[in-house]
Formats: sequence, C-alpha cells, structure tokens
Amino acid sequence: MLHLVVWAIVFCLPYFLRPELPGARNFPARFFFSFENVLQYVFFAAVFYFNAYWLIPFLLNKKKYFLYTISIVGILVCGYLFQTIKTKYFRPVRGPMSITVNQRISEGIGRRQGEMGRNVAFFRPPIFGPVIFSLFFILALSVAYRFFLDRLRQDRLEQQRQNEQLKSELSFLRSQVSPHFLFNMLNSAVSLARTQPQKVEPTLIRLSGLLRYMLYDSEDKKVPLNLEIEYLESYIELQKMRFDQLIKIEFDKEGVLFGYSIEPMLLIPFVENAFKHGLGIATDAFISISLKEENSVLYFHVKNRYSSQPKVQHDKYSGIGLANVRKRLDLLHNGNYHLVVNKTSEWFEINLKIPLQ
Repeated sequence: MLHLVVWAIVFCLPYFLRPELPGARNFPARFFFSFENVLQYVFFAAVFYFNAYWLIPFLLNKKKYFLYTISIVGILVCGYLFQTIKTKYFRPVRGPMSITVNQRISEGIGRRQGEMGRNVAFFRPPIFGPVIFSLFFILALSVAYRFFLDRLRQDRLEQQRQNEQLKSELSFLRSQVSPHFLFNMLNSAVSLARTQPQKVEPTLIRLSGLLRYMLYDSEDKKVPLNLEIEYLESYIELQKMRFDQLIKIEFDKEGVLFGYSIEPMLLIPFVENAFKHGLGIATDAFISISLKEENSVLYFHVKNRYSSQPKVQHDKYSGIGLANVRKRLDLLHNGNYHLVVNKTSEWFEINLKIPLQ
C-alpha cells in the first residue's frame, strides 16, 4: 500500500506542479493522465523494481559489474525503443507546451509578423533526452532504495544477534558455571588429591582455563577456532576425569584447524548434550566427537548412545536445548549452514557444516 501511494503521488506531481504559463492552469487533466503517460510510468516502475529486486541483489552485490553494466545499457535501449513506439503509435494530446501563435497573441504573449494563423509549437523538447534522463533518475532512486533496505535489514539482524547473544550468554552461564558442575569437578579434584595427587595441578589448571574462556574470551563476536577447540578438549578431559571408566569417549581432529575464526561457544552445546543424554544407560556408554576442516568448511560430528529414560538425575540448568542452538545458528549465519539431527532408539547424532572465515 505504501508503494502504491508513493507512485500515485509521483504520477500526480506533473499535474499539481504544472507551470504558470498562460492557459496551462486551465488545460484539461486528460493531458497529464493520458494512456501514454500512464504507460510510461508503468515502465518506470518496472525498471525501478527490476533494478532493486533483481539486478542489484544478483549482479551488483555479487560483484558482477560487467553484467550489471550490460543490463543498465539494455534498460536504456528499452527506454529508447519505448519512446520510439510511443512517438510513432500514440497521438499526443496537445498541452500547454504546444500553444499556437494565435493563442499566444490572444493572451498577450506577443507575436512576430507573418506568424498569424499558423500552428507553430511554442516549445518541443528533445524526443529521447528526457526519457533517458528520467531512466537514470529512476535507476539512482532504485539503487538508493535497495541500499536503504539492505542497511535497514542488516541493522535489524544485528540487533537480533545482540539480543540473542545476551540470551545465549545467560543460558551458557547457567549451563556451564552452575554449582552442580563446579561441585562435581571440585569433588573429583579432592578425590585425585588422595589417590593421584600428581594429576591435581593439571586438572585445576584446565578447569581455570575453561572458566576463563567462558567468562572473558567469549565476550568477543569471534574467537580463533583453535581456542574453541581447546575449550572443547578441556571440557572433554574434565568429564573424562569425572566419569572415569563409566563412559568411552573418542575425539578426532582433521584438517587445518587454525587461522580461522568462529563464534564463541557455538559447538559446546552439542558436546554437552551428548554428555547429558549419553550417561545413565545400562552399559556401553559411548560418545564420538570429530572435527574436520575441508576447503574452509568445518564439519562437526557428535554421536552418542541414547537412553530415553536416563537413570542419572541431571542439573535442571544443564543444556540450552538444540532449538535455541539452531536459532542462534540462523541469526549468526543467516541460513548459510547445514545441521542434521538423527535420533533413533539407541543413537543420537548431529552433523553440522558451517563456513569458516
């Protein structure tokens, strides 16, 4: 509706802003709203939207400058042909810019001797110049309109990302820095101090590094990929220490996993979910985690045995849910990712593919 109102105003402007020439104010409106003028505005509107919603997104924004230039030239040629057809097949309505000499004499404009009774055009604009100028003006407005829409959409998306980041940070703090998690790790450290005191120091150092990453390093929008992987390794090693022989864990890495950046704490929910639901089964608790880089794409795979009725009571704050993780991925990557979740009666598996920068 807003677009229709704007185009209606633009279409009516020539009538309301008609020049203060003798007789122009009394000239019938059918000159301004003739069929050929309506057709011309429809052509201008088509050029406007074609450039805004097709040429700019698919050519200009993708840096296909040559094809975009060719397309603009094609539009100008179409404007030339349109004006030719309009001039040839449509009979123009006589307007204030084609006032005859007799009319000018009768209204006191003045005359030249010998021109009495002749229908001489007062002013005849160039045939193609105004149309080409109008097309350039429409194209410029179209570019400005498209850039405004993109900027508005980007600002809105950035605001959503910031809001989601705040929610995610709160969820992660509840999930990872809960008293339940810390008490278990400290109790495990106390147990190690009695049985294997040589492992206490590296365990506490690893726990300290894990907490530091969650509280400070994750404040940035992006972190080095190797830091995110080190965080995963610390989390897995601490869980191994906690559960000892109760679960078998495999962790594999492949490819170039440094020199790239990633959103902080993007992968940990899948690992945490595996520990949450992979424990408590009767026998053969198993978790497999793998990271692979190939052609600047990260392939992340997590698989664990699954029990629909776990015997272990989990912390009510543990985990943020895969639905929230998927929502965060949508906001961060704008659909430029691939996540597949497979769940059977025995296995739970996720496969994530995201581009790296």
